[in-house]
Amino acid sequence: MLYLLKSNMLFLKPRKVAGTSFEIALSRSAGTGDIVTPISLEDELIRTDQKGQLPINWSRQPELEASYVSLVQQVHRIKRADVNSDELKAKRAQIKDLLHIKGHRLYYNHIVPADIKLNFGVASFNNALKVTITRHPYEQLISQAYWLHKGKQRRNLPISQIIDELLEEPAPNTPYYFEDGNKICDIYLKMESFEKDTIELENKLGIKIWQYLPMTKKSSTSARPKATDILSSSQKQKVQTRSPLEFEYFNYDTN
Repeated sequence: MLYLLKSNMLFLKPRKVAGTSFEIALSRSAGTGDIVTPISLEDELIRTDQKGQLPINWSRQPELEASYVSLVQQVHRIKRADVNSDELKAKRAQIKDLLHIKGHRLYYNHIVPADIKLNFGVASFNNALKVTITRHPYEQLISQAYWLHKGKQRRNLPISQIIDELLEEPAPNTPYYFEDGNKICDIYLKMESFEKDTIELENKLGIKIWQYLPMTKKSSTSARPKATDILSSSQKQKVQTRSPLEFEYFNYDTN
């Protein structure tokens, strides 16, 4: 999640839609009066390189926020010095422990709209210009499956099994797009027309985004077959069943 006060723009960040790259680019336009939530440490280092605003106003405890930013900056300096030391491991552990402290978070990475409203306020949420990113549900599913396949728990599983496991769960991005069957956001950027849609948003807000989009999550889509070639007919049907509104509202092909 990221909020720009000046333009009253609230970015809702779904999963596996290039949201981190977009958020890093947006953070270049953020300041101390905005809301920026933490992302993975490796991506925080990219954000630091990009001169984006590091996380702010996401915690109930300003001193904890300051400690987080300081630790990220320390890790960045150590990494730039190309030193793989015990100090680096200790800083990473401190960041992990800090993020797991309970009860202090107001906002967090991939926070769903229902939880945003708790602290942002329903009226403020409704009045904000809400922006999000959509992706064909087939491609989103496959991207998530391959991402999980890289992890320790599933790296030895066939990709088809991971897909089937994911299909037993609710569609992860529906809560960012719809509430009671109605659209939540004002602007839906489509990954299929990402550059065009992003530039249109730039013109609306008067800020630069596209030119600052970094490459994150290096497992590129181009390194794998298309989702339509991976999914079986029955798997495609399950995707359609769990994401009917995404196919309907965003005109995604079911073939």
